[in-house]
Amino acid sequence: MGCSSSAVVAKQVLVEGILIEDRRSDFTTLLEAFQACYPDDLGMLRDSQRLATVSAQLVSSRSVKHGGLISLPQLVRPMSFPDFVNWAVKNGVILPLGLPETPQKTS
Repeated sequence: MGCSSSAVVAKQVLVEGILIEDRRSDFTTLLEAFQACYPDDLGMLRDSQRLATVSAQLVSSRSVKHGGLISLPQLVRPMSFPDFVNWAVKNGVILPLGLPETPQKTS
């Protein structure tokens, strides 16, 4: 008797010289990813370990244009949402911001 097996080929991405397995991200927007880092009451990220986890999940997902070295954000000071978006754009993350639309004023 034989046994059947199936091979799964995992996609990998290079992050700061380390190969990370491709994991699908559940994030549909950058705002969701930012909020997953648990910002404080002032909207600032202070937990570097959580930031690194979420960032690695983002860069190893299919929501990133692969093709170069991707760097994880450095949390040397609290990080704001605009800083997080700037890091994401520089690293090819292709998710919408996720900010609510402002209603158009009618005169």
